[in-house]
Amino acid sequence: MTGCAIVDVSPRYQDISYEHFGQFDLDVAEIDIVNEYRPPLRSPNVEHLFPMSPGRAAVRWAKDRLRPVGNVRKASFIVRHASVIETQLSLEEGVRGAITTEQAHRYEARLSIIIEIRSETRGKEAYVEAEAIRVRTLPENSTINERLGMFHAMTQELMADANVQLERNIRQYLTKFVR
Repeated sequence: MTGCAIVDVSPRYQDISYEHFGQFDLDVAEIDIVNEYRPPLRSPNVEHLFPMSPGRAAVRWAKDRLRPVGNVRKASFIVRHASVIETQLSLEEGVRGAITTEQAHRYEARLSIIIEIRSETRGKEAYVEAEAIRVRTLPENSTINERLGMFHAMTQELMADANVQLERNIRQYLTKFVR
């Protein structure tokens, strides 16, 4: 009796992590991490199809990079927006369309993050924001694995942009709360 083995050929992606950047020790007693963005789970949104969605990557950034070391205040890391919209692009028709490979799908990723520092006596004491946008296209003949690879790369690029902004803004506007 012989059997058939099912071989999983789906791509494996390295986990997206931010620990290697180091931590920001914040003079707060706790950090709330909130993802306010609720993906609609239907077209034209496709972030739920990503190996790691931009929203999940942003939450991972907060867990890896922010550490409470104080006694009084509270910080909130809020993902306000983390969408990826797919648009079908128009393709050339006729003979020319049959012999050319065109870009058929456009993906626009948008990420918006806020970090707030609050105290019970003063309310909001400081905040920083980061917004990142990335746009990529895929050709009409792209495979599912190529699409997933581009989705993974897009999340990494979007978060790299957000990371630069957050680092700069934390160092500039939250200096009195960083130890």
